[in-house]
Amino acid sequence: MDVDYINSNFTTLDDLSSVHEKLTELQNLQLEIKKLSESKVKDTDASEHLSTTTTPEKKIYKINQEKLDNAIDELIYDVGLLSDIPDDQVISVMDHLIEKHGQLPVLIDLKGQFETKLDTIKTIEMLEKSKRIDEDLNRDLSLSELKEISQEIASDDCEELTIKLNTIFDSRKQQLESDFKHTLKENKWLSNDSIPNSALTLIGKQFNDLIILQSIISIPKYPDSWWGLDLLLEPFVTRFNYHFSSSNKDTNKLSKPEWAFDYLETFLSDNLPLLGIIVDDVFKSVDKIGTYEIITCLLIPVRKKVEKMIEQINNRVTNDQEGKLVEKNGRLLSHLIFELSSFDQRIKEKYKYNPYIVQFDEVPSEKWLGITSDILLNDSNHAVKNWLDFENQLAAKRFQNEIIQSKDAFKIDYDYQGNSSEQDHRQIINYHILKPTYSAYGLVKLIDNLNSHFQTLSIVKFQLQYVSRIQMTIIDKYFDVLNNRYKLFNDKYSLKSMLNMLPGSFANETKTPNSVDLQDSLMMLTEIYCSSKFINNALENWSDQLIFIQLWTTYTGLLTSDPLEDKSIFDASVKHYDELINKVIKSYEDFFRIEIKRLLKTYVNTSIWELETNSKDGEEEEEGLEPSTHLGLLVGKLAEYLETLSKSLSNLDYFMISDKVVSILCDILFEYVLTNNEFNRAGVNQLITDFEYMVKSLQYPLHFNADEGAEYSNDHNDKYLKIVQALDLMESIDPSVIREYKRKSDKLDAKFIEDVRTKYTHRLKELNNYDINNLLIRIE
Repeated sequence: MDVDYINSNFTTLDDLSSVHEKLTELQNLQLEIKKLSESKVKDTDASEHLSTTTTPEKKIYKINQEKLDNAIDELIYDVGLLSDIPDDQVISVMDHLIEKHGQLPVLIDLKGQFETKLDTIKTIEMLEKSKRIDEDLNRDLSLSELKEISQEIASDDCEELTIKLNTIFDSRKQQLESDFKHTLKENKWLSNDSIPNSALTLIGKQFNDLIILQSIISIPKYPDSWWGLDLLLEPFVTRFNYHFSSSNKDTNKLSKPEWAFDYLETFLSDNLPLLGIIVDDVFKSVDKIGTYEIITCLLIPVRKKVEKMIEQINNRVTNDQEGKLVEKNGRLLSHLIFELSSFDQRIKEKYKYNPYIVQFDEVPSEKWLGITSDILLNDSNHAVKNWLDFENQLAAKRFQNEIIQSKDAFKIDYDYQGNSSEQDHRQIINYHILKPTYSAYGLVKLIDNLNSHFQTLSIVKFQLQYVSRIQMTIIDKYFDVLNNRYKLFNDKYSLKSMLNMLPGSFANETKTPNSVDLQDSLMMLTEIYCSSKFINNALENWSDQLIFIQLWTTYTGLLTSDPLEDKSIFDASVKHYDELINKVIKSYEDFFRIEIKRLLKTYVNTSIWELETNSKDGEEEEEGLEPSTHLGLLVGKLAEYLETLSKSLSNLDYFMISDKVVSILCDILFEYVLTNNEFNRAGVNQLITDFEYMVKSLQYPLHFNADEGAEYSNDHNDKYLKIVQALDLMESIDPSVIREYKRKSDKLDAKFIEDVRTKYTHRLKELNNYDINNLLIRIE
């Protein structure tokens, strides 16, 4: 557009009256340009015609002259068509002509004139529109008219009209607010139990006008509210501030933030139906939900109240240079965060509140995280840091004073009955649960209590910080304590130094360990096991809870590196506790292996298995045989040790340990008795009697001879079956077979041994060929 032309010809709105004359001037100018181009073309034709002759060169010139004439005629024709082209298309047609005829100065100049004309017309239309709007703004416009004009001004971006419109808005707002305040005051709004219908109608109309007026300028977004709601709810805000923001008021206590929250919730319950009559239809017209807008407005004084409380607590922390009030201030802040989070949850659950919802059948753009989020996300008040610091200090203090340093911290709580789910399970299958130590149970209670502190928070970021910084730290500290106790156990009770093994027998010179020390060592080991296992069970249970699954999913989704091997937020801790549990189980094995060897020492070293017999066939009558008196100590002490485990461990854990005890006992018997002595028939019978005595005496502690269908049984323990099958072989093998076998040069004759196996239904499956050979050569 030719700016100089417009500026020189249209300087005021009054100049619009001469717009038609200006357009006529432009059109005349266009015709003059057209005539000028035609005359220039004719002058060129005449001069060139006078200078031509009839020579060959003249003939060529004549042909070129004809092409030129045709081109000029075509150009004149195309230019003449422009008068019939609509203004909005003329520029594109001119571009086509320039492309067709080339960059002719006359066409370029003509295009410029058309552009000037179009820009001038557009400017004139804009000025005419501005003049009309300016005149309309001087009238008493309705809200709908004001909205239309506002939209027109916004599209044109006219600064002068915008300023004038804002002035009108301010004036209209002041008038509407003044009238609305007067009406509310006159009818004692929210103070009078009975309001006439006429007053409600007037209140509704004035409220509607204020909402529509504000929606014209801009619709407020959370946490901001509407002018009309601010006035409508002003009586509540005034009373709220009087009770909970005024100094020296009994209701304004740092320790009782829940009073303020209860006050708001009670107000909502009592007055929401009345408020809905006024606001619901109005907000539908602006695509808002009345209840949500009311809550948003009511949250403003609550948010200010909480911010002021946090500021007061921060000031107390700053002034507490000696740290004497750390715990008190920490409890105040933790209580405030907890109550505020609970309040957020109640508002969301009862009213389904989410200020970002526009339509109930549409997914909201955001999720409301509560006032807690509004406060905690404000880095300027240091609320998160202080809260986490306080929670960490309080949790650490409780962990040390109430759990670790308590008198019976690592004593087993035999009265523990389990949680409700365990009790229900026990009623169904007679479930014997693991008995925790007092410290392990206390730790689980502490973690569960801390779960309730952070689960009400809706902000995953802070939930992760809470779990990792506080809960995981305590869990790891408890692991360190248990690990140190296990090291102390190894230092105090060096099991492997209790007994010295010699090939072929047990050393007689070995010093017998103190039975009290042995029982104490087993108890300490069991305390470590029960503590570790109880915490490990709790970790696995927490890993399956929805809140921790969601936290882990969110955390792993934020990682940019390779995926973690861990499958839950507690996996690393579970692995640590698993390692400790496995170490304790290995120590159980060492304890029972060494103790069984000690208890069998006299039996192994003094028993004679080539007994004298008076029977002609070399067989001893089984009647009248008594078990060895040296086995009494073994069965007595094992029953005592196993009783300690039985009353402490769950059925499953106890069965796992008993299975290992059976394997150890049978291994020792096989190695140091069956395959380390010579037997005659009488000796075999005596050995069978001894073994049956051990099995019968330890039937219940070691789950022997269990009823069919029993949940736990060691009757199928492979080491136990190995002894049973070995004794069966030694007892039933025909003496002639033994004599034949001993005469063979190849004692590991596979065919011979296979023939022996076929004589037994169990086929001696638990005995390899070497075992069978070792047994056969020892039987007379």
